[in-house]
Amino acid sequence: MSLTNLGERNVLDDIFTSGNGLGGTFYIALSTTTPLEDATNFTEPVGNAYARVAFNPGANWSSASTTGGGLSSVDNALAVTFAAASGGSWGTVTYWGIFDALTVGNLLYFDILNNARLIADGDPVEFAIGDIEIFLD
Repeated sequence: MSLTNLGERNVLDDIFTSGNGLGGTFYIALSTTTPLEDATNFTEPVGNAYARVAFNPGANWSSASTTGGGLSSVDNALAVTFAAASGGSWGTVTYWGIFDALTVGNLLYFDILNNARLIADGDPVEFAIGDIEIFLD
């Protein structure tokens, strides 16, 4: 059994644009390793001003849409900006993820970055509008 395109859009809107599905604030995080489906192996930078970024359900996300190929998605409607690395490097970040807590918590979603990037001392990190996309198929 599978969800219809409308069902996929409703699930995405319920979680991301209304906040009903998971409730509370989401936290965008970065990883220097490849996460696994069981939510393990997500390795965040430590120190040097690294911290997850709070990103609330609601107006921060676009309404869900479906492509001609039947892929439903939502994306960030506001930029997501991390503090610049300070006091040293964060290493090479390769993935981003969404957690349900500021520290520890549960990894809910992750995806590979289009381009891995070494975050050196002083480097800012920002996801422009539309850069974070959540898919259901």
